[in-house]
Amino acid sequence: MPGPQKFKVQVENLAKSKAGDIIAFGVAVEPEDPHKFFFNKFWVGKHNLDSGKVVDVVALLDKKGWTVLDIPIQTKKGVKIQPWQRLGSLPDTEPGAEIQNISIACYGCNEILLSPDQIHKFNSGCIWSKGMPDTIKPYGRPWPNPAKDCSVQDVHCVHCGARSLGSYYEKPYDDQSDKQFPCVKLDFRRQPNKTRCPNYKSQVTVLHGDKAEVMRSIERLKRRARDVPSERVTQETYSEAATNRAEHSELKKQLADVSGPDDAPWKFPTRLLLSLEDSAIKAGNTQFAALDLDLPAHKEVVLKLLEEAGGPTANEAPLRPFRQTLAGVSIFWGDDPAFYSALKKRKTRYKGFLSTKGHKFAPKYTFHGQRPTDPKLDQVLQRVTMPGVHYNMLDSSLAKDDPPVRIQRVFHGVRSIDAAKSISTGGFARLQTTDSGWFGAGIYFTPDLDYALQYAGGASFHHGHFPSLRLSPHKRYHIVLACDIQYANPYPVLRRAGFEGKMLQAGHDAHVVVVGKGGSPLPDSQWSQQNAPVAEIVIDQMDQALVRAVLFFEA
Repeated sequence: MPGPQKFKVQVENLAKSKAGDIIAFGVAVEPEDPHKFFFNKFWVGKHNLDSGKVVDVVALLDKKGWTVLDIPIQTKKGVKIQPWQRLGSLPDTEPGAEIQNISIACYGCNEILLSPDQIHKFNSGCIWSKGMPDTIKPYGRPWPNPAKDCSVQDVHCVHCGARSLGSYYEKPYDDQSDKQFPCVKLDFRRQPNKTRCPNYKSQVTVLHGDKAEVMRSIERLKRRARDVPSERVTQETYSEAATNRAEHSELKKQLADVSGPDDAPWKFPTRLLLSLEDSAIKAGNTQFAALDLDLPAHKEVVLKLLEEAGGPTANEAPLRPFRQTLAGVSIFWGDDPAFYSALKKRKTRYKGFLSTKGHKFAPKYTFHGQRPTDPKLDQVLQRVTMPGVHYNMLDSSLAKDDPPVRIQRVFHGVRSIDAAKSISTGGFARLQTTDSGWFGAGIYFTPDLDYALQYAGGASFHHGHFPSLRLSPHKRYHIVLACDIQYANPYPVLRRAGFEGKMLQAGHDAHVVVVGKGGSPLPDSQWSQQNAPVAEIVIDQMDQALVRAVLFFEA
């Protein structure tokens, strides 16, 4: 079954369930789908659903049809919610703790609902108010909450009428000192603990204020939440506080040991991923989300994807490289530890291979020091694999270590959207080589985007695989994967003879070759501005490659 997908759905009819709840059924308007859509009682009541009404939804397919997981709030015309305002999480705070520079606004109109002095506390992704603000009003009938022995009402924004912003509590319940009554609990981001939760990834309120000040204040609150203040640590509580700190430190270390540090060169910045969390779709260990190419911050991500490759690609305009119009981009990230594990193994396996006599993985060419004695082989290695000579490496310091591991930004053209989705979410194990393997059997990459575009056939687009991309259904696009690859012992190839269809040279983890645009090897004597060569890199281990983004170009 596919994961959650976005649709525009028209409500067809209302019905009453066996339990007496009002439910609804609908049909897809865009994109078309033959299955029925089911709305449970939450969406019927909270969104005033009626026959004929058209709503944008996120839904999940099961054996009976599509179950609606979320109906996004529609923003007022002209309102633009910035990505940073939809930050992934709010730190928990003590009741009555001072909140500085952070206001909470309505997702529908971006008008302030709670100012800093009206916020009582942040708790579990919710915002509790100090008393009842005049920017929020209860609506509908109160509904009982037996677990809390109280009644609750939904609340709406007085500015735009956006509903289901949170809950209104008129009378005290539980620990009264922890809250102030009457009060409002606003939802910031509802996170599901079950896939079919009716509030799946719903976002109804956003941050408001000066971006830099808000971010600094949140970081201060996060540090305060992590650290136990010294004046509160007594002789009796010291042991528990020390244990909590040690556990936090150990957990952070374990996560870094498995998938690498947060600032690893093959990872996107955490802040970017938080800003995309509400639109991200999960597939196994991988998440992916579309970039909005109208946003400067997202355009900067594309620019960096190209710049980090080096060579001619680094100097191209991000939205129109090599005169090709970039129509859409999906970036990928996840918890898969394979790439980092392969990097650690590579550092151990090849250590000393250029300096230790008789090393198992010593190069199969004659070399002196760390360079081939054959100048033609040396020219190829220098051009393709040495940082700053022609192409870039994501971490140039690694190339100076023992062993000199290279992590390089490369591209891979694909001929179908099915192949793009399969490789992006399942790795290159899903791919069978699509060329004749002129320079060795394996998967072929190039740091030259224009060369990768030659291998990208015009593929029809459909939203089933990349539902968040705003591309025209059934229109044809050239698709290129932006990837990171790693290798430590590349073998320079000068000719096809002896390599075509053969395994990589024993002990080597990559083949590298300089070719012309036609794909034939090009000797260094013919490398010129007029006869600009490109590079091909061949690897044969799937964990050496990591997909970072899928680029869609107009065909």
